[in-house]
Amino acid sequence: TYDLPANATYFAIRCVSANAFLLGIDNVVYKPQPVLPEGLAVESYNVYRNGELLDNTAATEFTDNAPADGDNVYAVSVVYNMGESILSDPCTVGTSGIENNSMDNIRVYEENGAIVIRGAEGKRATVSDMSGIVLHNDICSDVSVISVSRGVYVVKVNGKAIKVIVR
Repeated sequence: TYDLPANATYFAIRCVSANAFLLGIDNVVYKPQPVLPEGLAVESYNVYRNGELLDNTAATEFTDNAPADGDNVYAVSVVYNMGESILSDPCTVGTSGIENNSMDNIRVYEENGAIVIRGAEGKRATVSDMSGIVLHNDICSDVSVISVSRGVYVVKVNGKAIKVIVR
């Protein structure tokens, strides 16, 4: 590829070689830079989930606090002062059942940057990070608090495993 100067109106292809009698040129494309309307300004962004408008925000980040179960397809458009852009490429995100954090009267949840296991007195609890490294393997008290850094963990208590996200 070759970038032409902004004010170029013509271009030429020139071949300079010694003892070359043939020049093959294929797939030459000229794509001028689009000219944006004067005064065009971004006002906000429309966030779509599964084809329906979910939110309009001025922020460049968005968190869906109530995603629908299963896979969700998200797309974004820019709202300009002169209209709305086409949708971005879609992004499919799936939920993982992280909210189902109770098992047989045992509660496992995140609180203040730690994993809390409640109601598992006398039972062995194992906490592993997503690479499989065991960070905690001990018998629980009625309320066990395991300090961990931010991330996703697998907690196994009483033969059942669940995921916990520590924020």
